[in-house]
Formats: sequence, C-alpha cells, structure tokens
Amino acid sequence: MVKKILRVLLLSCIMSVSAILCSEDFNLNIGEPKNDKTTILEIENVKKVHETFISGVKGSKDRYIRNLKALMDIEQKKGSLEGVEELKLEIDAMSDTSIVDSRTEFNNPTAKKGQETYRKEIEILRSKYLIELQRVQAEEVKVGKIENAKKIRAYIENIQDEYGTVIGGKESTDAKNNSSSIKFAKIQLIPPSEIPSKQKKSISKHVDKVSATSSYDEKYKSDFACDGKEDTEWALKGNIGSIEMQLKKNIAIKVLMIMGRKGDDFIRKGKVIINSKYEFPFSNFSSGNILTLSWTQPITGIQNIKVESIEGSGNPGIIEIYTIDK
Repeated sequence: MVKKILRVLLLSCIMSVSAILCSEDFNLNIGEPKNDKTTILEIENVKKVHETFISGVKGSKDRYIRNLKALMDIEQKKGSLEGVEELKLEIDAMSDTSIVDSRTEFNNPTAKKGQETYRKEIEILRSKYLIELQRVQAEEVKVGKIENAKKIRAYIENIQDEYGTVIGGKESTDAKNNSSSIKFAKIQLIPPSEIPSKQKKSISKHVDKVSATSSYDEKYKSDFACDGKEDTEWALKGNIGSIEMQLKKNIAIKVLMIMGRKGDDFIRKGKVIINSKYEFPFSNFSSGNILTLSWTQPITGIQNIKVESIEGSGNPGIIEIYTIDK
C-alpha cells in the first residue's frame, strides 16, 4: 500500500514538472512568440529544437549583460553620470527574463558595438531556429503526422510575422507588418523643456476608450491621462497597475511622449506596450520627466497603447500623453 502511494506521488510530481516546462511562464518570451507555444512544445522534436534555441539566447544575453556591467564600471571610475545611467538603463531592461531585443540607443561607442554584436547573434539564432523548425516540419510529414506539421507551419508563420524574420535570416520588407522597425525604438527620459512644443500633439483626439486597473479617486480619473490638459492627471491607487488607451483608428507615430506625475509619485520599473504585442521596458521614470519612445521613421498601424507600473513610488500616474507624427 505504501509503495502504491509513493508511486502515485512520484507520478504526480513528474506531471507537475512537465506542466511547468510547457507553461507560458517557463522562459517567458525569451525570443519567440507565445502563440500556441504550449501545444507546439508537446511535439517532442520541436521541444528539443526549442530548448537549444533558449539555451543559445540565454548565453548571448548573459555575455551581453556582463560586457555592459564591465563598461559601467569603467564609466563609474571616470565619474561619468551620463555614461553610468545609459548603461544601467539597458542592464536593468535586459535583466528582465521576458526581454530579448535591445532597444537602447547608446552614446558610448563600445556599448554600440557590443549591442550590434548581440543583435546579430539573436538574429542568427532566430534564423537557425526557423530552419530547424522547418526541418522538423518535414520530418513530421514523412512519418504521416500531418496535423503536427500544420501546427509547426503555423508556428513558423507566427514567428515570421512577429519578428520580421524569414528562413535565411533576412528581414521582412512587408510594410503592413512594421515588425522589423517598431521593435527598435529609442527610449529616453527627457525634461519637458527639451520637447519641441510646436510639434507635440495631445493623443486625446485619437482616443476612443481609456481603462485603468485603478484610479486614486475621482480627481485622478484615467481619462485625465489623455485629455489634452496638463492641469489634470491620472494616478494609481497604490503603485502597481496600468492604464490602456484604445484608439479610434490606426495612427502613425514617430515620437510617443508620456509625461509622468511630479514629486515622489513615479514609476520605478515599468513598460510601454504597443498594440498589445510590442513591449518597451523602462526604469526610474523620475519626477516631472517625459518618457519618450522615438523611431527613425513614423510607425504606422498604432491601435492601442498601454503603460504599466511594475514597481513604483507613492501613487504613480500620467499627466498627459503626446505624439509627434512626422
């Protein structure tokens, strides 16, 4: 009887571990889209290819972070506050296991070179991943597992849509997708005085619906984050939560500007999410500054913008959101 109970417990443990390995939270978003990942990982050969890919990405990422930390030590010894800040911003972002793509625009030439190397490594890994998935798809067809092959094909297409990557590692030029450019935004914290007031436009006229996880009270409603006024503001009840804006129609944005609350109420660690898909992490969104995301060319097809506070001080919030469209 005791042996039987032990066998049942052991089987239960094995099933639990398997569930964790196939869950969305295991190696979350380490470089591949989440769509149907659990189903795909049930195919043994795909799982092996996936694990090799994960290991390669982790190795590249770890090396990149180590190099950034070494550069930050050099900047610290020089007494360069700006040098330390830009490197720390990237280290904090890349230390998040859900982040793979590097989006910081460096002034430090050595950091730029390291970033280029890292991006190339990730691009090569994704390309190899696709090639291996295509090989497994062909093998599944050969043994008559047509449904598996169809799932793999759909998964490959998802990756190509998500990252603008095709077999062979070239970027997609499909203008409809915008994937290859939207993910490489320059992220900065800028004082309001440095923003060209004539060019910036409140996003208020484009907003159809605003929702937030909480609001401090009626004086700090979510609508006030994008009402075209700087004498009103939205504030969280607590310091963790988010606000989301659904736009009336797709718009083009070259620069997105988010004006944070002043004083001790600010987001220590958070992210901007565009179209419920593209994530841009940031940290230390300090008092009165403007968080900007900018692209070299206007990004089209923007439907939805979300700002999330993962860790904050006081009651973080937003005074206003502006855009520059060209």
